Amino acid sequence: MLTKTILAMTLFATLALAMITVLPSSFGAEDLIVNGGFETGYFVGWNAPCQVSPYFGSCAIVPPNFQAPYGPRYDSSYEIVNVQPRSGRYSARIGTTVYTMGTGSTGLLSQNVIVPAKSKATITFWYKVEKGAKLAFILRDVNGSDIAQKTFGESFGWTLFKHELGGEYAGKTISLIFQGTAFSEPSQRYEAVYLEDTIWFALVDFKQSYYTYLDDVSVIAEPVQ
Repeated sequence: MLTKTILAMTLFATLALAMITVLPSSFGAEDLIVNGGFETGYFVGWNAPCQVSPYFGSCAIVPPNFQAPYGPRYDSSYEIVNVQPRSGRYSARIGTTVYTMGTGSTGLLSQNVIVPAKSKATITFWYKVEKGAKLAFILRDVNGSDIAQKTFGESFGWTLFKHELGGEYAGKTISLIFQGTAFSEPSQRYEAVYLEDTIWFALVDFKQSYYTYLDDVSVIAEPVQ
């Protein structure tokens, strides 16, 4: 009986060692970004040196299908915003047009992360850039030197971006910086006007705005073999 017990324990130890040996390196992966999907409903974890407002701010956390009023006639003079988050309930809008036509103001979001020692990292995020708008992504080290830069123009739907950081950045602080610029143009639509029991349709001028959106930002660190 004792011999069988010893054999069983030896076999268990051998299997356990084999499992540890074949575990993928992603087993120890961790996401360094805080609130990468903006699901808190606020810019928790982010540095947002911009005016934060759901309507007029140069940075905003937006739910799907909201209408942003502008101008003196809030009942009808609004821009229509209909963007579904890539996942969850919210996404981040960067940049605004406020009352301007053409190129609007630029919003800025950033977050610093420390890559763990003896690790590499993979940066991913999803972006959506509407007509005339622009999104810039800057990856910067603690000394202020740019590691990478990328500018995104108009995209059709949510698009994935991915960037690999090698082991040379292990133990270092890096900054993810997003700059979004919006765009607007005059447009027209028909509105229903009620006069007593009659419905009339009038052609109304309004401003249509286009924005940049960001969602599901992550920096996944994995041990270097």
